[in-house]
Amino acid sequence: MPTTSIRVTSKTEFPGGPVSAPFDLPDGDSGVTLVDESSGLRRTGQLDGKRRVTWIEGPLEAGDARRYRVEPGADTGGGVELVNPLDGRLDVRVGGSLFTSYHYGPEWFRPYFHPVIGPHGLPVTRGFPMVANVPGETTDHPHHKGIWSAYGEAGGVDNWAEAPESGRTLHRSFEAVESGPVFGRFAALGDWVSRDGSAAVLRERREVVVYAASPWRLFDLELTLTAVNSDALFGDTKEGGFISLRVASSMDAHRGGRLENSRGGVGEAEVWGKRAEWCDYSGPVGGRTAGVAFLESPTSFGHPTYWHARDYGLMSANPFGLSEFLGEGSDGSYNLPAGESIAFRYRVYVHADDASGAGVAEMYAAYAAPPETASA
Repeated sequence: MPTTSIRVTSKTEFPGGPVSAPFDLPDGDSGVTLVDESSGLRRTGQLDGKRRVTWIEGPLEAGDARRYRVEPGADTGGGVELVNPLDGRLDVRVGGSLFTSYHYGPEWFRPYFHPVIGPHGLPVTRGFPMVANVPGETTDHPHHKGIWSAYGEAGGVDNWAEAPESGRTLHRSFEAVESGPVFGRFAALGDWVSRDGSAAVLRERREVVVYAASPWRLFDLELTLTAVNSDALFGDTKEGGFISLRVASSMDAHRGGRLENSRGGVGEAEVWGKRAEWCDYSGPVGGRTAGVAFLESPTSFGHPTYWHARDYGLMSANPFGLSEFLGEGSDGSYNLPAGESIAFRYRVYVHADDASGAGVAEMYAAYAAPPETASA
């Protein structure tokens, strides 16, 4: 085995989470065990197919360094399992329990994740309209489904609403679906099309990586959009979000929940239409507090994004709606030339407590600038 050790160094405080390092394994090997040379603590490592190994690292203080001895073979129990129980739905299980389901069937206007199960075992996403007659739930905006990606003016098509004239995102195929002890991953290919489906406006590649983190949940979403037949103009509208969330109604900010961002804004008046590196929605679920944070990668298009976020339970990342966010005289529209692509990258952090109690700022710092790694 060419690589025998890995060193991890953190320049800032690291709360714990996924870490990757360059790594070569002989053909046929699927994983490794990382043994802390100081404490003897053992961690499972998983290969990602890109000559890298990923594991869940523990907390580190600023300036801390760890060195791991690498041993062949890994514990394959638990982890993240992706199961396709029926056509049109992909279930994601973490540690044997359902975390979320990815719905991609042709009956839907566009794919979405629902439910998203929080740390106390209850959904942090609204059930409507997929689940009817949930006591106390709101029934507005039926196109707000769990966690989803959509935009209201893309290549002349409204792919946000669900009206007769609205566009759709059609799932075409899975490029990859894999389970593992550290992460599960899928890559889905699809087309953004007009209502009649006669031609693709944009080609979509969606890659999702769900980590075996506990007690909180983490997953990464990379959404790449390519203009396929002609230039595609992303119009200047507030109606859209390349990652969007509708929280459980009990979490709504006007019902006692809390909407806040990385720049100190709290509530719709201070968050809507403002730029921020992350945005968090937390509130009561079953008598305890849970939340969802969207952390935007510094490499995401338009970073730091503007937020289309509402006290009634919506949180969406939208870099284009400047005329509505900033007022007359601003224009956030963007023309994507035919054959070219843009990519949006986010980490979703599902947690207990509010943003402060859950350390969302620290989790963002760890995502934006993870510990440095090197192999020897």
